Amino acid sequence: LGYNAKEFLKHFTKHLTANPVNGKAGRHIAGSLKGVRQPPYEVEMYHKDGSTRTLEVVEIPVSEKGKVTVVEGIADDITERKRLEETRDLLMHAIVHDLNNPLAVIIAGIELLAECPEGRPDCDNQEHLRVVGKLAREMRKMLSDILDISRMEHGLFKFCRKSRQPVALADSAAGTMAVMAEQQAKTVTLAIPAGLPEVKADSGIIKRVFENLIGNALRYAPKGSDVYISAAADPKEGAVRFSVADKGPGIKSKHLKKVFGKYFQSDPCTERARKGTGLGLTFCSMAVAAHGGRIWAENISPKGCRFSFTLPAVPRRARRRKT
Repeated sequence: LGYNAKEFLKHFTKHLTANPVNGKAGRHIAGSLKGVRQPPYEVEMYHKDGSTRTLEVVEIPVSEKGKVTVVEGIADDITERKRLEETRDLLMHAIVHDLNNPLAVIIAGIELLAECPEGRPDCDNQEHLRVVGKLAREMRKMLSDILDISRMEHGLFKFCRKSRQPVALADSAAGTMAVMAEQQAKTVTLAIPAGLPEVKADSGIIKRVFENLIGNALRYAPKGSDVYISAAADPKEGAVRFSVADKGPGIKSKHLKKVFGKYFQSDPCTERARKGTGLGLTFCSMAVAAHGGRIWAENISPKGCRFSFTLPAVPRRARRRKT
């Protein structure tokens, strides 16, 4: 940044508190001083030449006799990387936007051909049209995921959050995915108890979260098995926890956190190799986080994988006021 050590310390402290973008830095530093290892975070600083630079900071609390005495920090200038990422995202957004409209016309044309009562194609061609239509709809979903992830990253996505019944959120998606499950000789089983607190959610977005998780589970569940959807109150978090479980091969432990990363692909040689663009779980992660919840994956015994996420519960007082 062009400063000597003394200048940097003065500059760092001043701009850390003055720049609202750096608000979370104080929380990370406070956590480090308590001995809690913090994840990397970003701050904005001014270079000595006046330009703004983005730094990725990693903090390491150093303890002596059980008490944190020093917090060591490593700051990496990632300004150029951020610029390239933004350029890539803008280009991707433009390409996806331009592809969306012609793809919608293609899907409409395919559906019209498949349903036209006069001059109906023979059965073989009709099956081909059905397959092409399915692939075109999958492509449209991928484009939607890319656009929505980009909007959420830039804070431009608009949510419509209202108080919702947990069973209604899950049931809507389960009904949609039941047809796909039946085609694969599998079953979607819903087990959500009555009396759960309402959650504040955008029903359309959470339905897509469920559809992504259920579709992912169906992809790996053995033929003849169930994909199991459940929910339970989590008083400790003040939330409702939803889960989607399958009896497939599971995920390597080292990949359990990575599966939510954008474009992440697991080892293609493993049984549960990631298929598709690697964006479905990224969308789930960002959508749940935007609702104030969290999402995670875990392997279950004797075989299978469970994806769980939480949504904040509507406080009882607010529910009584509503009724």
